[in-house]
Amino acid sequence: MADFVQTMKDWRRMCKAYTTDDESCCDGCPVADFHEHGCGAIFETEDGTDWQRYADAIMAWAAEHPEPVYPTWIEWFQRQVWKKGTDVSSMFLYDPIPADIAEKLGIEPKGG
Repeated sequence: MADFVQTMKDWRRMCKAYTTDDESCCDGCPVADFHEHGCGAIFETEDGTDWQRYADAIMAWAAEHPEPVYPTWIEWFQRQVWKKGTDVSSMFLYDPIPADIAEKLGIEPKGG
């Protein structure tokens, strides 16, 4: 079932990649020529549709166009710090929060 779910997610991602701002689509899409109705064929197919052909084309496209994976916030922050050669231990993160900001955030002083 996981393969089905991933294939469907990749199909949607692939379809979005071939859809332009004017909402025209299918130009260059790997499955566009599989049926005269393109992806709409899923609603107009006959029992003889070769779904494995669709799945193979979608999985091949997905392998060539991996989904972007972005860094976590901490990974991004660490890269920014390291790029500048800053020692994190000397950064403002270790300074006490100013009283006026702490008050606005509802943060109580330590031990209070």
